Amino acid sequence: MKEFIKLDKYGQLYIDKILFESYFPIIFTCINDNKDIFIGVCCQNNEKGCKWLLGKTDGISIAGMLQDEMTIRQLLLEHSEGKISVDYAEKAGYVVAYNNSDWDVDSSYLPKKDSYMYAEEGEFENEIKYFSSLNDCASYNKEYYKCALETLGTISKEIELLTLLTAQPDTDSVVLPPFNINKMFKN
Repeated sequence: MKEFIKLDKYGQLYIDKILFESYFPIIFTCINDNKDIFIGVCCQNNEKGCKWLLGKTDGISIAGMLQDEMTIRQLLLEHSEGKISVDYAEKAGYVVAYNNSDWDVDSSYLPKKDSYMYAEEGEFENEIKYFSSLNDCASYNKEYYKCALETLGTISKEIELLTLLTAQPDTDSVVLPPFNINKMFKN
């Protein structure tokens, strides 16, 4: 894969798939060493230089764009994160910015609201299969599992307590300690 740009926040990005091109890639995807997926859209290429908008996204969203289920603009604004702008000028080189005015809803750099891929039937069949398969792998979200483990630990303690309290045959009733179920499922 061809190197595209190295970002402080996401590391080296490599061009993965070119989805639309003229004399240069216009709509393409990138991946980094962590296998994160990015959508890239060239929104300027003239004597001033080049500008790309990049957003971290997922394979299902890219497949949706390729099937005209969403516009290119929707993929960038609603189904990606990071809001990365990359400018290139001969003298200045690459300049990267995050969440700047290029991403404002009225920005001339964003694709038009009705910009679909307008794919012909079967045109992106291989790409759709490829991007759909990328979400089949397991991922690990540390905060999700931390919360799940804490919740399971709390549930386990409550079950142990209930077992101890109900296992006493010489009592007619059981008095339970205050129990707050909302506390167990906090984010």
